Amino acid sequence: MNQSTRQEDETKCVRCGRRVPFITLAGNLSLGAIKTIAGLLSGSVGLTVDGFHSMADGIGTIFVLASLRISEKPRDVTHPFGHGKVEFMASLAVFTVLFGVGVIFFIESTAFLIIGRDQAPNMLAFLVAMVSVIANYIMLNFNLCSGKRLNSPALIANGHENLTDLVSSIPVGFGVLAAQFGYYFCDPLAGALVAIFIMVNATREWWQSLNNLMDRAAPFATRKKIHAAAASVDGVSGTGRIRTRRVGSNLWIDLDILVSPRCSVKAASRIADEVRGLLLRKSKHVEDVLVYYYANIVS
Repeated sequence: MNQSTRQEDETKCVRCGRRVPFITLAGNLSLGAIKTIAGLLSGSVGLTVDGFHSMADGIGTIFVLASLRISEKPRDVTHPFGHGKVEFMASLAVFTVLFGVGVIFFIESTAFLIIGRDQAPNMLAFLVAMVSVIANYIMLNFNLCSGKRLNSPALIANGHENLTDLVSSIPVGFGVLAAQFGYYFCDPLAGALVAIFIMVNATREWWQSLNNLMDRAAPFATRKKIHAAAASVDGVSGTGRIRTRRVGSNLWIDLDILVSPRCSVKAASRIADEVRGLLLRKSKHVEDVLVYYYANIVS
């Protein structure tokens, strides 16, 4: 694949990434309204809970849209590292809302379990739950494809919301089916299970977003590749400390390299520039690299 083809593909990915949140927003709000109304009409506690879950996802998508708009702003004097961290802040907001939704509906579903039910929900609830599975699968693939191509934590977080919604719709459908055979408790039980799943997933993703906001280092495998790439440059006799930080979709790298003690300052600077250029070329998601060179004095 030549350079022009790669640039064309990247441009398409960027355009697609800008459209995906709007598609997801429309999908989540529509699904939320349909599931909530169908849940109330059919008498399904699980589907009603799932409907509010989808509407919470829609609210989360609004945060994502706002964060993507801000993160695209260029670096300036007051924000020398850019505005990318707003994506992590948006993710924190999204998963905080989701956790709150999970808590509220766990309490509601548990109350129905304790009180008990004496009739099964209408099969309309089952059909809507299956439609939700299909729709969320489509939106999940849109978000994860765009998020991974653009390395966008906000789009990936949006995809995880759709995954949560997809998985939570499955027990809702089975709960409605089981209730048709007299197991009436299965419907509110499905609602409680959905609420627990929402809370667990929201907590995990919230913690990951918080770590990125606090400049958690890149994964070990990524750092290992950086060391290997730097060591492959002629004149580099070793690598030392590496510091990385994620700012939205981009990675910033500070790296120490070792050069021969007989190497002149000019030659060492040239080697450092080669290391920097190589790391920038190897990944389109590396925003900048700062290379420090030291004499490799073996005692």
